[in-house]
Amino acid sequence: RTTQARLDELTTSLKMSAMEELENTKTRLEGERGATESGMRSTIASLTSRNSELDDRARELMETKYKVDSKMSDVSSRLNAAESELKATKEDLTNLRKVNKDLDKGWHEREK
Repeated sequence: RTTQARLDELTTSLKMSAMEELENTKTRLEGERGATESGMRSTIASLTSRNSELDDRARELMETKYKVDSKMSDVSSRLNAAESELKATKEDLTNLRKVNKDLDKGWHEREK
């Protein structure tokens, strides 16, 4: 054989080896890509589901907050009304005690 023939044979062998390695790498990378995409789809589905759950929970909490705020407003209003009534009742009591004291004083002066 000639040197050129041997070089051609070696070149062909190297090309074949490179092509096999390229094909093996391509197959491996396609498999890895498929696994990665599958994992990402699973992660996205899981996160989407969790996001939906959190949205529902946030909505429930906001509804609860509005109910509590409404009750708080009602209780606060009733408290203010009760405090006003208590103040008026205390003033009436003070006035009645004064009147009673004046009546007692008048009664004791008549007895003398």
